[in-house]
Amino acid sequence: MNDNVSTNIAAWLACLAFVVMLINGAFKLKRNATGEPSVPANPILGQNVHDITRRVKHLEDWRDGLMDKLEEDKQAILTAGEHRAVHLDSFVVLVPRQALRAHRPLHLATRHAAPPAH
Repeated sequence: MNDNVSTNIAAWLACLAFVVMLINGAFKLKRNATGEPSVPANPILGQNVHDITRRVKHLEDWRDGLMDKLEEDKQAILTAGEHRAVHLDSFVVLVPRQALRAHRPLHLATRHAAPPAH
């Protein structure tokens, strides 16, 4: 008896699938007969050349704006760096060579020192 029930359910599901496919085919036939284009799976594919050109133009304008902003930021950073360099140069004190020679570097001073006692 269980086999008969599962067979009946399978038959009804097969009939339902056939009816759904038949209705889908009828809608496609109607759409093709009226000259209506089919609906693409990807919405971008449904756009015409004018829409795509407008979208590309918008993206190029957006990119150009970003590039201009990047160039402005770069110039501002370079200008600030130059200002800092001039400001730091005013604080640099030139040390005479004689003062540098008077102070031996630490590694030279410790080279000739006695080894540590153990």
